[in-house]
Amino acid sequence: MHSGLTTLSILGAIDKHQNLTDMGRKMAVLPVDPKFSRAVLASGELGCSREIVDIVSVLSASSRLFLGVSNDGSSTVGARDKLKHPSGDHCTILNTFRAYQEVVSSSTGGEASAWCAKNSLNERALSEAMEIRYQLRVICKRIGINTDLSCGGQVQPILRCLVLGLVQNTAFIQPNGLYKQVMGPSVSCAFDQADL
Repeated sequence: MHSGLTTLSILGAIDKHQNLTDMGRKMAVLPVDPKFSRAVLASGELGCSREIVDIVSVLSASSRLFLGVSNDGSSTVGARDKLKHPSGDHCTILNTFRAYQEVVSSSTGGEASAWCAKNSLNERALSEAMEIRYQLRVICKRIGINTDLSCGGQVQPILRCLVLGLVQNTAFIQPNGLYKQVMGPSVSCAFDQADL
């Protein structure tokens, strides 16, 4: 319980007396994890609500987006490379979700399943994300967030929103090449460039 209260305090959802703030009341309306609801609220201010709602929708799905690739899946790896974004996983998720939306909107039936299979993507997760996206857009409109705001391909506003919500998952690279968490235990871990 202490950990949960600490998280809500860091996100600005509760004050020092553990009372809900205005931010906390808005966060409570959104049917997603508090860290994601904080990112969605920030997106209205930073002009990237369309992108953040899409990313949060995929992250809130109950299944993994990316399926494992078999040893002979070199064509799958090549197809996935087209979806990768140089700024990281969240923008790769956005690219993947946008590509799926295009396939669904232009298909006459069955193309979405084939596209997902070709790219080793979990169609169930993407389909669920579409439903979550719809719900989030309706609720955002109700609380005054314009979900049509787009940053037009700029990555900085997206990353700022994500950091506001996922602040407890951030780390700084140290001079020795290790990463140190910004919050929580001072655990450092090394990432090999080959792992990325």
